[in-house]
Amino acid sequence: MIIIMVAMKRCVFSLVFVAGLSAQEPIFREEAKVEAVFNAEVFMSGIYIQGAMEDLSGTATQSEGDMFNAGRVRVSSYITLNNQFTLGMGALYNGILSGQPLKNPILLSEGFVQADTFVLPMGMLGVLRVGRQIFNYGEGILISDYYGIGHNGIKMTFIPSPEWDYWFDIVYADLSEGGALQRDTFYLPVELTTDTSQVYEYIYTKYQLDMLGLVGGKAKAESNYAFNLYFLADLEDRGLSGGWRPMWAGGYLEVGPLGGFVMAGEVGWLFGKWEAQQFVYYDFSDQLYSLLKRYGIQDPITGYKFSASAFDVRAYYQTSDMFTLGVSYHSFSGDNGATGDIYEGWFPPCLRSTSSPNTEWIHWAGFGEVMTWDFRPDMWRTPFFFNPTDISVVNGNIIFNAFPVKYSLVMRLDFYAYLEQWTPASMSNYIGSEIDVSLKGTYADLADVGFTFGYFMPGDRLTPGAPGTGAGWTRPTPLNLYLTTGGSGSQQLTLDGNAFTARLWVYRKIAL
Repeated sequence: MIIIMVAMKRCVFSLVFVAGLSAQEPIFREEAKVEAVFNAEVFMSGIYIQGAMEDLSGTATQSEGDMFNAGRVRVSSYITLNNQFTLGMGALYNGILSGQPLKNPILLSEGFVQADTFVLPMGMLGVLRVGRQIFNYGEGILISDYYGIGHNGIKMTFIPSPEWDYWFDIVYADLSEGGALQRDTFYLPVELTTDTSQVYEYIYTKYQLDMLGLVGGKAKAESNYAFNLYFLADLEDRGLSGGWRPMWAGGYLEVGPLGGFVMAGEVGWLFGKWEAQQFVYYDFSDQLYSLLKRYGIQDPITGYKFSASAFDVRAYYQTSDMFTLGVSYHSFSGDNGATGDIYEGWFPPCLRSTSSPNTEWIHWAGFGEVMTWDFRPDMWRTPFFFNPTDISVVNGNIIFNAFPVKYSLVMRLDFYAYLEQWTPASMSNYIGSEIDVSLKGTYADLADVGFTFGYFMPGDRLTPGAPGTGAGWTRPTPLNLYLTTGGSGSQQLTLDGNAFTARLWVYRKIAL
């Protein structure tokens, strides 16, 4: 009997042990598939500006000339788990390194969680991204990444079918964070016009400022064209009816390559109403009321209607392996003094707060080297102004690839003409013209090294002269100077003679 019981115990133990061996495989999950991408870019340059205008150079340069350095470093990493979740993190530093360097902090440009595989009704796929992220569509005159600084927000992407190239996004971005922990203040230059003058003043808000939008389009994928259409609105949470309610509608189209032809363009329309209220919270609307009353522009004061436009188109044609010809036109409407209740000055919906000292920079390509200087060599041109308002730019360029096989030496020649959209009576609208030469080469497969030279010839709009004669060009005072000096929101720009810039730069991009 004892022998039988012992045998049974051994049999039970053996069965349990064997069952444990057979259950070992499903107990432990398989190793998760992890995909990681790391990107980094470094750009440094030394710049000499002769005959600089303070508002256009962005620094307190002397009229006889100044030399300073500029630097930019951006790193980002993206980790995808089992093709289902993506974690993104990015940091950015850019600044001016001169005799008194601007103490620019390292900014968190990205920090988000993304769910990549939502299966929605009717067979649609969905991608949800929540956190600090970069919103970038089209040519950048509407929604752009602003040098990768990013916004806190939510983006839900819908894809009707994996076999289609069509998609649409629902977008929310927190432009100015309200609440008890709010620290940033949002500034916006307002253009006030009469029949004889233009004045710019900054107004601000510390209330919640949000952007909502719908963007839909078609990706390029295997076809040779892409487009998107968008509707956007900015909302100021003032707790009252009315207030600041700008809206945007527009679209982007990219075509090519068709043979050697490539074209991309974007158009946007700003509309809505900006109601002026008597003093309540002293937010956007209340400050607008005070400004209108101070300058006596409207009586009775009810506010502005928005009616502004932006247009951008660029085209290139590759005539051979060595030569490419390009043209572009950029237009941002300006406020017409003959229409008192209409604000025609353009500003984009992705507005910047003062959480970063670089808030004036707009990631849009259009101006030349002297009018504004650039941080990134692969983005050739970038305007400095908080809003590229009241400007038309005509550009023609030639790109020469000395060695088409390796593209180790590239030269680009640009010609620019600048015009003002609206000027008071008797004033010229010709701002000036510019010629730029850019050289870029690869040094020992280590980094791109380049030299850029720009020569600007001022027009009648920048010619010095007596007040009231149409001389000078009134533009917003740079935001950093406006905040530190407490001076006027506008300044008159003049240029005594021709101006030039010379810049030597090094750029390296790393992807792992």
